[in-house]
Amino acid sequence: MPVPDYKLIGSPSRFKNGHGKLGRFYAQRFRLLSDPPRKVRSVSLQTKDKAVALRRAVKYVDERVFQLTMSHNPAFRTRHGCIAVALQEYLDDLMAVGNTEKQVFLVKGRIESVIARASFNEYAQIDAVKVTKAIKDLNNEGQFKTTATANKYLEAMRAWTRWMLLNGRWDRDPLVTAPKIKGDTSNTRPRAILSPQDFEKLLRVTREQPPRRKLSGDQRYWLYLIASQTGLRAQELHSLTPANFHLDVRPPYLEIRNTISKRGKKTGRKDRIELQQAFAELLRPWLSEFLVDTRLWGESRSWWYKAAEMLRFDLRAAGIAELVQTSEGQSVVDFHSFRGLQVTNAMRTGQPSRVVMKVARLSSETLLDRYVKVSESDVTACVEAMPLPQL
Repeated sequence: MPVPDYKLIGSPSRFKNGHGKLGRFYAQRFRLLSDPPRKVRSVSLQTKDKAVALRRAVKYVDERVFQLTMSHNPAFRTRHGCIAVALQEYLDDLMAVGNTEKQVFLVKGRIESVIARASFNEYAQIDAVKVTKAIKDLNNEGQFKTTATANKYLEAMRAWTRWMLLNGRWDRDPLVTAPKIKGDTSNTRPRAILSPQDFEKLLRVTREQPPRRKLSGDQRYWLYLIASQTGLRAQELHSLTPANFHLDVRPPYLEIRNTISKRGKKTGRKDRIELQQAFAELLRPWLSEFLVDTRLWGESRSWWYKAAEMLRFDLRAAGIAELVQTSEGQSVVDFHSFRGLQVTNAMRTGQPSRVVMKVARLSSETLLDRYVKVSESDVTACVEAMPLPQL
């Protein structure tokens, strides 16, 4: 992309300042042809010698025009600037539209890893084949292990190139044709859920346990119960205050900000989770103990950073195995299993899958399959319920 055309106005001269005195250095006036006719710019030539000023005039004006174009023309800036400038613009926009620092840091790390591995210095060097090869090399080097993670690296790159096209930073999307990376996408961390009996036992025992991760036994009791009824993730639960609960309406519901939810800005600014009426009445006296803007589990982040470890100790105290054998092989019961428990219980109501997806805030049938856990007793009950022909 060439530098915009410009026209020199006269020859280098010393202009008068606001007091009517001539300046110390020579300067050159010029006008960009893309500017309004009356708009005249100037650049200092940093010399007191007119002969030197004549030699420098075109060079210094060229440099100034380049700087102006870099600052005002995004496409020109992308083509002529380093790749870090183009990436930083994208990251700044992600922050501006409401993504958290953690989300932006994750995207930045993935994109920078691909850039470094592919040795891209300019945005113009980005190519679908080179990006795919770089991600494969990162996988071979052990930066990540699964195909699912490899596709997240690819999607981070594709989201960036789409943004560059849509916002006029580039005239095309170089990764629009890049296919997903193929390979084993099976779940590398199979999760199990607690049976109703084990879950009730966990709640009873936890209430009597000593504090863990700055949470008392009673606080953990309500934490596990609310997690199993709402399907909220650890960070979402950490953000809750009594103001998030709306128990005096019909039906009662819980509301969280989408800057906390993984669903981001797809459904507006807030997510609404409907609560069972009986559960809302159970919550009411406990919530009344808190000020309306007080976090239910304190300001400390130590518990949700180590939620799985905290639950592990409570499972051991209740005599419940953390590792169990399921149809998926050896599976683990961790904090995220409470979300699986909510989704599985929702499916057991017999409602259509689309209703369950709405309740659990899932975007695809694939995620529904991942969260729903089918036990051997469920299989047996289904088989026994199938009718036989009349012989």
